[in-house]
Amino acid sequence: MTLLQANAEAVARHYRLPDALTAATAITAYLTTLGADLPVSPGISPGQPVFPERICQLEASVERGASIFSARCGSCHQPAEIAPATRMFPRMSRGRPHSLETFLVSHRPFGRPLDWAGQEMADVVAYLVSHLAGRPVGKENP
Repeated sequence: MTLLQANAEAVARHYRLPDALTAATAITAYLTTLGADLPVSPGISPGQPVFPERICQLEASVERGASIFSARCGSCHQPAEIAPATRMFPRMSRGRPHSLETFLVSHRPFGRPLDWAGQEMADVVAYLVSHLAGRPVGKENP
């Protein structure tokens, strides 16, 4: 799951809002600002135990994401060039928070859209974020 997907699931489960995406996007934006300046470390949280099975699952997700990215995005984009843009999300646009997932849903020159809450989305995001290891969260590429 992406952070947005996890937040949306929690909002839907605990608050039963008709539109979990809006609240989850705002929560994701807030949590992202709290993590600003911390290095991106996929699958590892500072001060928390490392679970090898979760790292293996993350690696599998990254591999699936590489395949999806290549098929859907690779004709126009290079992952190393696009990955830094993931740090610009969530962001405000027209007074509302927008997530990377909702941007990717709307950014499709051809083919079916990805489901913002689906496994393919989580895999593509995992693949892109894997290119950012060690860089600070919430900062633009210098």
